[in-house]
Amino acid sequence: MSVVGFDLGNESCVVAVARQRGIDVVLNDESKRETPALVCFGDKHRFLGTAGAATSMMNPKNTISQIKRLIGRPFSDPELQQDLKALPFSVTEGPDGFPLINARRAVMDAATIAGLHPLRLMHETTATALAYGIYKTDLPENEQLNVAFIDIGHASMQVSSEAQCPLVQYITRELLTCLIMEHVMRFASPE
Repeated sequence: MSVVGFDLGNESCVVAVARQRGIDVVLNDESKRETPALVCFGDKHRFLGTAGAATSMMNPKNTISQIKRLIGRPFSDPELQQDLKALPFSVTEGPDGFPLINARRAVMDAATIAGLHPLRLMHETTATALAYGIYKTDLPENEQLNVAFIDIGHASMQVSSEAQCPLVQYITRELLTCLIMEHVMRFASPE
C-alpha cells in the first residue's frame, strides 16, 4: 500500500509518497521538489503549479494564489484588508464574516477529483507534534518539560506548544512532510 501526503503552503506545495521502502518527495515536471501553489484560469483551460506561474504574468486577474494567508482571519481585519489590496483578484466576504474560502473542503475535494482517497486533513503544527511524539522515546516519565513546534512559512509563522520536552524544534517543510508520511504509513499499514 502507498500513501500520498501533501503539504500545501502559501507559496508552494510539496508532495511525498510513503511506500514500503520509505518516503520519497515527488519531483514535479521540472524535477523540483516544490511546486508553486497557484491556479491560473485561461479562456478554456486552467493552469496549475509551474504552468500557472508561467501564465500568471500574462493573466494576473485570473490567477489565484496567496490563499492560505487569508484563511481564518475576519474579513473586517485591517491587516487582511491591506493584504487584499495587493492581490490581483477579488475576494468577497462570506456569510460568516470571513473571506469566502473553504480551503479544507477544497483540499479534500481536489484529492477526491484526482482519484485519491483522503484519510485525514491535519493542521501543520498538529502533524508536527504528532510525528514528534511518535519518534521521541527518551522522554522522562516524571518530569514536566516544555516543547514548542514552530512552522515558519512564506507568509506566516505558527507556534504550538506542549508541556513535554525542553527544546524548540525547527522543522522544515520537507521534513514535516516526511514525518507526516511516516506516521500515516504506520497508521494505515496492517499489522
